[in-house]
Amino acid sequence: MMHHDCAVFAEYSDSDKPMTAGANTRVFNRVEVESAGAIRLDLETGTVSLAPGMYHITASSIVTPYDPVTDADGRVSPQARPYGGYCRLRYLDKPAREDPPIALGTIGNANMIPSLVDTFLRADHPVEIVLEHQCGEHVEGLYLQVAVTGSADHVFARIAIQRL
Repeated sequence: MMHHDCAVFAEYSDSDKPMTAGANTRVFNRVEVESAGAIRLDLETGTVSLAPGMYHITASSIVTPYDPVTDADGRVSPQARPYGGYCRLRYLDKPAREDPPIALGTIGNANMIPSLVDTFLRADHPVEIVLEHQCGEHVEGLYLQVAVTGSADHVFARIAIQRL
């Protein structure tokens, strides 16, 4: 009998986390679904480990403009002309800009418009992967996570992986 491992990991907003210029690693901090052991998450780093095999991977990532003083009531003030950005799925051991990524996400913008990935990955040996998000160099006032109104139930990134 063939077993199809699967997992869903998410980045919930446990804190306010400003973006930095360049690539920002999404740190998945919740295991929503997990079966068997071919797909594992390091909750400290957000790194996903995959055993050899063929995988279907979908992911989403958003960022938001936020001002901790004026937006503390939970409202987000969208930017009139937001910077574009996207997420990128890459091997942990490959520098962000040195090698082609596993997959680039669709273009989104900094007003909580998600960047999406839908791809397949063949791992001939164990691999570690990360999801990153970037909006270029102008990231003042942009956040990867926002924890407002006392709720941690705000999901800013998610990855779903199925071993085929």
